[in-house]
Amino acid sequence: MIPQPRQEIEEKSPLVTIVIPLFNKALYIERTLESISAQTFQDFEVIVVDDGSTDEGPLLTELWMERHPKLRIVLLRQENRGPGAARNTGIKQARGKYITFLDADDEWLPSFLSETVRFLEAHPQAAMVAADYYQRPKQFWTSEYWRALGIETGVHRIAPTAPASFVIRLVSFVKTCGTLARTAEVRIHGGFFDAYKCTYGEDQYLWLKLVFSEYVGILLKPLAIYHLDASELAIGQMCSAPLEPFLKNANAIESSCPDHLRPLLAMVLYARALRSTEKLARLGKKKEAETLLRRFQNPGNNVNYRRWVSMQVFFSPLIHALRMFVLTLPSGPKSLMLSFIHTILERSPWKT
Repeated sequence: MIPQPRQEIEEKSPLVTIVIPLFNKALYIERTLESISAQTFQDFEVIVVDDGSTDEGPLLTELWMERHPKLRIVLLRQENRGPGAARNTGIKQARGKYITFLDADDEWLPSFLSETVRFLEAHPQAAMVAADYYQRPKQFWTSEYWRALGIETGVHRIAPTAPASFVIRLVSFVKTCGTLARTAEVRIHGGFFDAYKCTYGEDQYLWLKLVFSEYVGILLKPLAIYHLDASELAIGQMCSAPLEPFLKNANAIESSCPDHLRPLLAMVLYARALRSTEKLARLGKKKEAETLLRRFQNPGNNVNYRRWVSMQVFFSPLIHALRMFVLTLPSGPKSLMLSFIHTILERSPWKT
């Protein structure tokens, strides 16, 4: 549990705390701050946590602060420990009843705070609310896609009979830049994963805990802008596909889950583990894939999929060598072969 911060008696606490983890985002930080300044709801404080930046991002933040003296904004500095640790530093200092997290390359539409605060005020049972978002550079929003998968605006509470696929979709919908949560609940559940400078899945580690333990709100309206093109972390994860911390540290997730939902959690983790095992196998990481496959045993479903994944693990060196060879081909044949490999691996009749 993350401890409560000291309260300044003479200053009224804001309703919302905004935490921005900053690491080498000098090109984007001012855009992010401007989107905060443009919010129609203004009862907030901003905590920018410089996570050991080596560019001019912290300096640009200080200059921006000087130009906006009326906004309650502070800049904290720490050695580089990763985005989860930077957000947790902000959580420790937060004074708001509600807390939200905006990466230093993303932005909000002007009504983000007003609409998400209104939602939580109207639904006191909800620990958090996640809004839809625009993704750039593709310039699209995904509400119709999520609605077709059963994700609807409202307050949700996971039941033991819920399909594992629905829980996975619900957690996948939650984008950190589109989420507002009750600060107390975030602290109770320990904040973000912050070990070994983790840069992949450190946010889903927290959202998975909340989804299984609390009422969560969904708002199928785009209120944030997620800049995938600006994120070095996202580019890195697509190339290396590191293992998610909720799989590497599954015991912490399991221990926080209510007893009556643990069978469902086991199915969710199992399904995600199979998918991650597939990725590891295709990257040629056979030993890691075998270890993950042994850790998460079959809870009674996805038998055919497990067999298909096991086959990929067995042939992992061959699959990886084939992909590496294809990447050396000219663009025309390369695209054709990559499409063929994708069809074989992703649309196999053995997958459930």
